[in-house]
Amino acid sequence: MTTVFELFEEAVRPVLDAVPKRAMVDDLYAPGTTDEDMLRMPGPGSSDPADLVAEAEQHNALAVALEHMGIGKLGELNETGKRVYSVMLRGPIRSVMTGVHEKWPSPIDVRCYADEKSGIVWNWRPDGSAMVRGGTTCWEIPERIIECLPDHPEGEQNTVQIRADTAGVIPDSHRTELDAVRAVLGRPRVGTILIELLAYDGMFAEYPRDGFALIDTDLGRYALTVYDTELMPYCGLNLIAYSNDALAGWIGDCIEAAIPREDD
Repeated sequence: MTTVFELFEEAVRPVLDAVPKRAMVDDLYAPGTTDEDMLRMPGPGSSDPADLVAEAEQHNALAVALEHMGIGKLGELNETGKRVYSVMLRGPIRSVMTGVHEKWPSPIDVRCYADEKSGIVWNWRPDGSAMVRGGTTCWEIPERIIECLPDHPEGEQNTVQIRADTAGVIPDSHRTELDAVRAVLGRPRVGTILIELLAYDGMFAEYPRDGFALIDTDLGRYALTVYDTELMPYCGLNLIAYSNDALAGWIGDCIEAAIPREDD
C-alpha cells in the first residue's frame, strides 16, 4: 500500500539527497525577541582561557561578516543591520526554498523573512556567498523570490487529484490517478525545488505532512502538493501544471489570507 506521503518523498528525493541538512522555515524565528536581546553581542561565558580565545574569534568573525554585508562595523549593527536582524528574528512571514536544477547553480538555497513593512531575501550560492535583496514590502516578496528561481515552461498534464484515507493510504479506486502522477515523476527530471512557507500563525507549506514542491521535467513544470487531515477529513496529493507566475500568485494569496485584520 502506497501513501501520499511516500509518493511525495519519492518525488523530492533529489533534494533530500543533495541537501540532507536543509534550512527550515522556522529557523531563527524568535518573535518574542526584544530590541535589547537582538543587539546584545556574545560575551565571555567562561573563565577558561581556551574558551575565551574561541569566543573572541567568534566575535571577530561576526564583526567582519557584519561589515562585509554593510550592516555593521566593529561588531555593532548599524540602523540597516538592526532592521535586517529584526525581520530575520521576528518577521512573521518566512519562506525557504531548497532545490537542485540543471538550469541554475545548485543547490538552490533561498530564504525569505518579512513583515508588513519590509522584507529581505537571501539567495545563498553554492560557494557560500550570498546575494541579499532587502528594502522590499511583504507584497513585493513573491516577485523577489521568483527572481531567485529558474524559469521553466508550464507542464502539459491536466491536474491530478488523489484522495487518500486518514493515514494517507491511496485506495485502489485512485489507481489511475496514481499511475498518472508516477508517469510525470518518471519523466527525465530537470529540477526539483522544495518550498516551505509560514505566514503569521499559518503554516502553508512544510515538509513532510504539508509539502509543496516544484517538479521540472522535460515536459514542463508541475507543482506537487501533499496534505494531511489538519484542514480536511482526509489526506491527499495534487499534481498541477505550474509556472513562476502561479507560484508568485500563490505566495501572495497566502500572505493576504494570513495578515491580521483590524476587525478580526
